Amino acid sequence: MPSNRRDSAGSGKQQSAPSAPKPPTSQSASRGPWRVRILDTVLHEDIPHISADVYEMAKKAITKKLTADPEQYGTRLHSPLHGLFKLKSSHMRVAYHIEKDLREVWVLVIGDRRTIWKDRQGEILDRLKKEKAKRAPTR
Repeated sequence: MPSNRRDSAGSGKQQSAPSAPKPPTSQSASRGPWRVRILDTVLHEDIPHISADVYEMAKKAITKKLTADPEQYGTRLHSPLHGLFKLKSSHMRVAYHIEKDLREVWVLVIGDRRTIWKDRQGEILDRLKKEKAKRAPTR
């Protein structure tokens, strides 16, 4: 609904009222924070290969964005990594998996953007497979 305010140029045209804040783009954001799990392999194998300041930037992005809405802030990956997401942080990339039912994000790999997708696709898929196997119900 238009307000009775006049525009700053004094032309007499009515300005519309400020719009309401936009709702979250996905329903997942409205249900509270997500739990982020960084795999042990990331902590023991990936982190030692990156500098402390780059790790801190990646950690900050993970904490801020993936706990809020991992689908909105991430980009879907294509085959053979279909079903996974990536998050950009400086020249680093974070590959992650979303477990919607558990409201968890599994950080699978943190690596340099130049090598992570070409050299580590198999490793990323292996890490996901192992993590799913650990969490599968025992019969």
